[in-house]
Amino acid sequence: MKGKYKYPLRMQLYNIFGINRLIHSRNKQEKQCFAIVASFVLVAIAILVIYTTKFSNSMVEAGSPI
Repeated sequence: MKGKYKYPLRMQLYNIFGINRLIHSRNKQEKQCFAIVASFVLVAIAILVIYTTKFSNSMVEAGSPI
């Protein structure tokens, strides 16, 4: 039953995020734009993780209950 929904779910996610269009596109500019946006998103996520970790560590050092 679990495998029955795996493929349609993957295809739906590809269509939502535009990955399917990107895979089958021949437009080089569209692929570069997607790569730039994806890199900015990854950097933003990394900054968020680092900030959260630093904030949590400073709260623990200060003795604040979490």
